[in-house]
Amino acid sequence: MNFPIIRLEVEGMKHAICAAMTQYQAQMDEYVKTAVEEYCTPENLLAVISKNAKSVLDSVLRDEVERFFKYGDGRKAVAMAVIQSLSPREASDEPA
Repeated sequence: MNFPIIRLEVEGMKHAICAAMTQYQAQMDEYVKTAVEEYCTPENLLAVISKNAKSVLDSVLRDEVERFFKYGDGRKAVAMAVIQSLSPREASDEPA
């Protein structure tokens, strides 16, 4: 019967594939480790942190300015300026 021969060949292929995958995984782990070490230099980390901190601070500042002009005293100041500019002026108040 040829079945045991076929099984031995399949088992051999299975072991070869597992060995190749293990070697590939170890190689990929080394590539990732090298990439992380090259990327995570003090200079690059400082640049990334600074860039992201600036982005977050810009966003927070925009939110606070928007909140000031939508809901805070800034809204009142803008409303008063609009009311004053739209109010009819007396003849003596107009420029000559």
